[in-house]
Amino acid sequence: TPPNPGRFKLHWHAEQASRRLRIVGTISRLPVVGLVVVHVDALAKPASRRNRAMATLLPTLATRGVNQVVVESRGRRDDEKDRAVLDGLRRSRRFPQGAASLYMNHMPGVEEPGLWVADAICGAEVRRRLGESIYSETLGDRLEVISTS
Repeated sequence: TPPNPGRFKLHWHAEQASRRLRIVGTISRLPVVGLVVVHVDALAKPASRRNRAMATLLPTLATRGVNQVVVESRGRRDDEKDRAVLDGLRRSRRFPQGAASLYMNHMPGVEEPGLWVADAICGAEVRRRLGESIYSETLGDRLEVISTS
């Protein structure tokens, strides 16, 4: 589903409910599984929650045979922090044997439509946690959630 006119990319937060349903309906028919890792710690800063979620997500993806991850760029400094998490995981041998070849690329959201899918899948999980489960129900088995604490 292309973004609304005048916007450069699809962004879940800015979409109307009816359009969100169309988006997740489209995703539910794709041959993808959206893996969402949620780090639950109300007292942690967002950067810490992100790092802890990435520390679960990246080895999980490697275990599933993924060797390249595309992450939305948030600027050079934040991108370097993401890479530091990946490097730390490699040093601590958190990857399964032979999976240390996981590579991370950062791209602007406007350049990689696959990031729109990730945004929508994460948005559906956020809405479910807020009591609105229609989006995650529509995704069905296309949505897998791992919670860490």
